[in-house]
Amino acid sequence: MQRRLPVLAAVLTALAAVSMPAWPQARSEQAANHAAGASDTKDMASGEVRRIRSDQNTITLKHGPISSIPMPPMTMTFKVRNPALLDKVRVGDKVLFRAEVARDGTCYVTALDPVR
Repeated sequence: MQRRLPVLAAVLTALAAVSMPAWPQARSEQAANHAAGASDTKDMASGEVRRIRSDQNTITLKHGPISSIPMPPMTMTFKVRNPALLDKVRVGDKVLFRAEVARDGTCYVTALDPVR
């Protein structure tokens, strides 16, 4: 077991070096779009609401790829900065959403629109 830890550490370090540079770029592009008042949906990902926890300001989405933070398709729970976003959707709704990653690594949904 002890022999595996240095290998695991090396692999995680290598993965961080490969994937992390794209995140600051994605955040700066999002900031530019937001500053420009872009309501364009091209940077929004699609998903389906699986769970809403209003008491924790979280939403669980089964989503496709999120190009703005590069993230592959999966089901995961996001925090929301604006709790009013959760009032717009119900479990089972198909949605378009925008996500960002905070400096501490927390993933947030920053825009959320049901697809009706």
